Amino acid sequence: MFACRAKVRAALASWLVAALLSALTVVGLPATPASAAGSPDIAMTKTAPATVLLGAQVTYALTVTNPTGPAAAFNVSYRDVLPVGVTYVAGSTSPADAGDPTTIANQPAAGQTTLIWRNVGDVQQGGDLTLSFRATG
Repeated sequence: MFACRAKVRAALASWLVAALLSALTVVGLPATPASAAGSPDIAMTKTAPATVLLGAQVTYALTVTNPTGPAAAFNVSYRDVLPVGVTYVAGSTSPADAGDPTTIANQPAAGQTTLIWRNVGDVQQGGDLTLSFRATG
């Protein structure tokens, strides 16, 4: 019973940290790694080209790392916010088994779209997990 609660807590912590770190990432610019205190000690980075032609597709990569955490990060979920005028390209998520995200229009602000991928995978100590997708604007 306690092991189950610990897994649920770890999953919630992983999702929350990924969501918070994603919310702090500037869309369209290479991100600086951010980290959160606790166990596991995970960080997330977002990368994209520095410039994109209007109307062209751009590939974003969201990477969660667990460099020194004493435990694995289970059920890692991702959250990303697209700026006004930028749209997720359906079917572009990699790994493909992560599927298309849940999209929430006009969140956190009018014209923005929040993308959420739930339970993409686990990140072992010293490991990482990358999710990529395309968007157009």
